[in-house]
Amino acid sequence: MLNNFAVEYDPDTVYPEHPPFNPKENYPEYKFGATSVKGNAVYDQVRRVLINMGLDETNFGNPSWNPFGEFVNPGSKVVIKPNWVREMNPVNSDISGLVTHPSVLRAVIDYVLIALREKGEIIIGDAPIQSADFGLLMSALGINELLDFYAGKTSVKISVEDFRKEIKVYSPDGDIKFQETRDDVLFTEVNLAGNSYLSEIENKFRKFRVTNYNPDLMQKYHRPGKNIYLIARPVLEADVVIQLPKLKTHRKAGITCCMKNTVGINSAKDALVHHIKGSKTSGGDAYPGLNLLKSMNEYFYEFREKTGNGRMRRIMTSLISINDGIMKRTGMNRFFEGSWYGNSTLWRMMLDINNILFFVDHEGRLREEVQRKVFYLVDGITGGERDGPLKPDNRQAGIIIGTFNPVAGDMVAASLIGFDYKKITAIRKALENNFLGMEMDRVPEMTISYNGDKIGFEDLPSVARFEPAAGWKNHIEKEN
Repeated sequence: MLNNFAVEYDPDTVYPEHPPFNPKENYPEYKFGATSVKGNAVYDQVRRVLINMGLDETNFGNPSWNPFGEFVNPGSKVVIKPNWVREMNPVNSDISGLVTHPSVLRAVIDYVLIALREKGEIIIGDAPIQSADFGLLMSALGINELLDFYAGKTSVKISVEDFRKEIKVYSPDGDIKFQETRDDVLFTEVNLAGNSYLSEIENKFRKFRVTNYNPDLMQKYHRPGKNIYLIARPVLEADVVIQLPKLKTHRKAGITCCMKNTVGINSAKDALVHHIKGSKTSGGDAYPGLNLLKSMNEYFYEFREKTGNGRMRRIMTSLISINDGIMKRTGMNRFFEGSWYGNSTLWRMMLDINNILFFVDHEGRLREEVQRKVFYLVDGITGGERDGPLKPDNRQAGIIIGTFNPVAGDMVAASLIGFDYKKITAIRKALENNFLGMEMDRVPEMTISYNGDKIGFEDLPSVARFEPAAGWKNHIEKEN
């Protein structure tokens, strides 16, 4: 699988506007009849990736071509995991650089249905941030119209699931307007215990943090000898998981692509350790050096999440805003909450959840053998740069990547957008730990199908140089 991946780059490709995103051409293998005069160039680009990966190569060009048939069998339970982080981008009304576009999803569903041969099930799911409005997101993406297209065309059940255990809705002043614990969400507790990458720093568990969540709740999941994640049960029960990451910069991880997309299979945000409280110089990694304003903000954030008093929440929000304003006016860097290149914690949580995806069985037990097949198709047609993953600026890139290996996929994605993969902590640590068979010494062996031509990884061009998030700028870019 090391060399079985492909990149298709076409800077002129744009997303089609209206569901159900039919292709323009009635391909030999196409089963659904309906086409579109305007077409779906994204569908064409996805198809080229599958062709250039050599999937079902002998049958290509025939009605029997079944690229996903190499890993999806009739009767399989298939989970499709897009990046559906939230329904709105505060800096742009166009969310195409924020979330996986449904035109990519459409092509993938079509090829999964070909492989299932009318037997099996498709579940499309993600765990957005707690404050996301899942219904509005589905409406904005036209998901219901897309599913309506398949009604009467297949006997395969296709459903959409929100994997979140809890939902919170906030008012503009930071008060909680609505809070719900969803008892209908099915998840399995997975305790990695000493097999967690967090176990190496378990002595710091009292300082484990994720911003905007109650730190006391995190200690329910992480402490010496215990590292628990709540994993969406459909994922653990799946025979195949197809991930559709959105290619974006990320304030805490550098980039979000294949490995970071996997975090959305976890149902409880309180279980996701993002950073260690305090400055780097004091044993944390939330920000570089000792800083009174940032230390105060840590206290204000924590107090706000712990209190149930609406008035106190509003006061804490105001104090946070005042501190931010002082830092901005004085020209101080505002790296905070682990949103910088010195974050040395997030990668541990990321590798934990990727480990679960591949090696934990349907009952929540860690095994030595891979438990399910996983495939990645990266949506980088319009990517997100600068303040990702929640407030990115849209960046037209024209990229689709197909791979079976999330580490290799992230390396390729980083290179295409002008980043040095060795300077992105999660990628470097995955290679150092020989994660899924990827290690530094094997990088020279990597070959890629790039627009149909086989090239070495080192020859991969940077076709769209993204601007990193502020805390990573001038630290991860490739040298010219």
